[in-house]
Formats: sequence, C-alpha cells, structure tokens
Amino acid sequence: MPDNIDDNVNNNSRNGDETIVPEKFQPITAADIPLSKPLTQTLNPGDQQSADDSSATANHSPRTDASRRWIYSTILTVLACVLALFLAIAFQDEATQELIENQSPSTTEHRPTEDTPTVEETPFQTAQLAAARRSAQDILARVLQKQQTLDSLNVQQWAATQYQQALDTANEGDQLYRNRDFKAALAHYETAENLLDTLEAGREPHISQLLHQGMTALNQGRGEAAQQAFEKILLIEENHTQARQGLERIGSLPEVFAATQRGEALLLKGDYAGALAEYTQALHLDPLFEAAISGRKEAQRLEDDAQFQRALNQGFQSLHSGHLDTARKQFSQALALKPQSAVAQSGRAQVDNEIAQRGITRLLNSAQDHESQEQWQMALDAYDSILSRDPAVTAATIGKIRSAARQQLDSTLEQFIDQPLRLASPAVFREAQKSLRDAEQIARAGPRLKQQIKILSQVLVNAQQPQTVVLHSDNLTRVRLFKVGEFAPFNEKTLQLKPGNYIAEGIRPGYRDVRVEFTILPTQRGASAAPIVVQCQEAI
Repeated sequence: MPDNIDDNVNNNSRNGDETIVPEKFQPITAADIPLSKPLTQTLNPGDQQSADDSSATANHSPRTDASRRWIYSTILTVLACVLALFLAIAFQDEATQELIENQSPSTTEHRPTEDTPTVEETPFQTAQLAAARRSAQDILARVLQKQQTLDSLNVQQWAATQYQQALDTANEGDQLYRNRDFKAALAHYETAENLLDTLEAGREPHISQLLHQGMTALNQGRGEAAQQAFEKILLIEENHTQARQGLERIGSLPEVFAATQRGEALLLKGDYAGALAEYTQALHLDPLFEAAISGRKEAQRLEDDAQFQRALNQGFQSLHSGHLDTARKQFSQALALKPQSAVAQSGRAQVDNEIAQRGITRLLNSAQDHESQEQWQMALDAYDSILSRDPAVTAATIGKIRSAARQQLDSTLEQFIDQPLRLASPAVFREAQKSLRDAEQIARAGPRLKQQIKILSQVLVNAQQPQTVVLHSDNLTRVRLFKVGEFAPFNEKTLQLKPGNYIAEGIRPGYRDVRVEFTILPTQRGASAAPIVVQCQEAI
C-alpha cells in the first residue's frame, strides 16, 4: 500500500541528503545562487574582471560589506519561507498518512532520484491531484477494512486465488500512488474493493455450495469427502449448525448406508415390508439420511398399493358372492389407503346400493305379508319406511295407496260395528250403508273383511228392527218420551222402539219432575228387557 510521499520528501530535506525540490510551487529565482560558493563564481565570465575589481574595493569599503549581508539575509529569508510552506502542506494530511503507513502491506519505498525532473503544476492541476489523492486515501481505508474482515473469515482457506488477485491489484495501486498517479491508483483501489466485495458477497453462496457437496457425499456414503466439505465450512463459519451436524452424522454413516442398500435390494425384489424394516432401521440411526427417507416413502407407497389392490379384489369377490357386509369393509379398507380411488368408491357404492335394495326388498316382502294378513296399519308403516329410503320405488308407492285405503275402510267398519247405537242417526246409518257397499265391492276380500261385512250387515238390519219396551208408571204421572210422543197417565205401557238412546220425562202437579234415560240395544230382540219406570214420587 502507499507510503507517505510528502513525509519522505520532508525527511530528506531535514537530513540534508538531497536538494529540496518543491513540486507544488513555482521555482524561486533567487534560490539559484548556491550558498556554499563565493558570489563571484555565479557571475558571467564577461563580468569577472569588474567583479574582481569590486571585491578589491569592497575589502576596504563598509558599504560593500553591508550589501553582502543584505543579500545573504534575503536569501535565507526566502528559503525559510519556502521551507515553512512546504512543512505546512506536508503535515496537512498527517493523520491519514499515519494510518496508511501502519496498515499498508507494502514496504517498498520510493524516493525521488536526482534524475527525476521537476514538473511545474498549475494551481488547478494541483487541486485536482489533491482531490484524487484524498479519494484514493478514502477508498484505500475501505479496502483495508474489508481486507481485515476477510482475514477474520479465513478467506485464504476458501478463496485464496481471488483474494490474492485483489491484493495484487491494490499493490499496483500503491505503486501508482507513489508515482503520484492518483487517478490510476484510485481506479486500482476501486477494482480491489470490488473484488473484495465480491468475495465477501460470495461467502454465503460458497458455504451453500460446500454444504451441498457435503450432503451429496453423505447421502452417497462417501464419508471422507463429506467430512472435508463440512470442515471447510467450519473454517469459514465456526458455529455452522448444519456442518457440525453433518460431521456428527458421519460416525454412523457405514451402518446407515448398508441398511439403506439392503432396503433398496428388497424393494427391487418386491419385498416391500422387508424394505420398510431396513429403511426404518437406517433412519433410526440417522433420521436425516435422505436416501433412507425417500426409500421408505417409496416402499410405503408400493406396500400401500399392494394392500389397496388386495382389498379391492377381495371386495369385488365378496360383492359377487353376496357377502355384502364383508365387501363393504374391504372397500372401506381400500379407500382408507387411497381415498380418491374411483374404483374403490364405485365398488363401495355398489355394495351400499345392493344393501339398500336388499333392505327395500325385505320391507316390501314384510308389507305384502301384512297386507295378506289384513294388517293394514303395519303394511302402511312398512311402505312409508321404504319410501323414506328411496322415494322412487313404485311398488312401495302403490302399496302405500292401497294400504291406506284399506286401513281407512277397516277402521270405519270397526267403528260402525263397535258403536251400533250411532246408527240411530239417519246420517250415520247412510254412511254405514255406503261403507258396507264399498267393502262388498272389493274383489278379493280377506277373512277379516268378510267377517266385517257380515257383522255390519246384521248390525244395520238390527238397527232398523223395533224392540219391545215396557214402561211402568203410577197412573198419576204424565209421561213424555222425547222424539216419540206424550202419554196420558198409565200404570203400564208397551212400545216398539228402534235401538237407540231415549229420554223419558214424568210430570205430576205438586211433585218434582223426573227424568229417565235408557238405551235400546239391537241385541234385545227376542229377549225380555227390564221395564222402564217413570213416576213422580217426591212432593214439593
């Protein structure tokens, strides 16, 4: 790196080794008179004689001595001013020069020789050179900082050639700096800085590349190559987690690699379960071994495929043999392995449909059995259950209509038979007659319906047959029978009344009225019934 050029020149002037030639100022004419020679030696040959005469005269003239002292004083004053200005410029960048001198790897000194020509520079050129020099010093400071950073990262271990190239470029810039070609030096320093920046930016990619190399070697069973790659990473980054982990994994690599190879061999033979066991053993030793991870996934996939195919085949066999529950379990096992399998889904759908059809068929048979036994409500319930599962079953729809009609007729007939007194109402009697006609029109009547027709027919006949009713009184009470008529006082009276409910009322002056309700049943025909007593006995 560059030395302090101005300090070298200043040191030379102080040591008196060479004549000082300031490069940043115009030459001073008075300085051409050497102080170490007599004044007469500097005069022209043509003036030599007059000078000798003047010297002779001056030896005896006080005025001549005063002139010489004045000339020497002037020369010394001028030289002192020049030296002061030069020192002021030299120490202006003293702090920056000390940093460069202490950190620059270059120790070669460049000293001007007596043959170096003196170049006169204009103030504008001087300012440009000073600016270029300051820029070179600024970028050089950054270069040195980056150099220290890369040295701390052991750059010699992972990018020695590129690093040396950057240093050589910086050294070339040093040489140009010493020759005061600051612009060229600046360009070299910038190039060196860019090279160092590239190295620093390439550190992480280089680590990634080494890590990839190490992992590849590790998965290929090349422990030595993997170890070299991981150790290089640790030279760059001492606490790199993956590199340290990789070094630890190398210890079990032989066993892991051997188990993985056995798994691959079994996989090729079609022994997927055995391959799974070997891969599992390898991963037990090294859970991160990629070949074992991928191998186990492949073995598991092939084993699942085999189990899936077995379950699928068994499912269709069970379906064709009519073992529907078993078939459904087997198709469900296949779908657990491959939920998106259209074949397995279709197989289970066939089983479900067959099970549903069997259920519907069973319910249809049950409904028909209930119909044959004239258990119309139970048949109706069976048909409703079928239609709730599949509304499109036509037989169930028709059966429901038929069963509902028969259930309604059966219920109506039973009501008329069980409540014959309702037939006393003409409207009810007509309704019973209609229901009887409907029942008689059914082509294939069952035993229950035939019995109902027979009983209701007799009930209707009995409902129209008058029954003998005997009324008893005290011959003092007037009796009125609602819907029949009023009778004069009597002791006994016999009437012919149709079956039904009746109300008899007794009236006698001075006595409390009485009210008697009684029922005439059809079954009373041909049988004697207890007389009905209607008489007022409680005096008011």
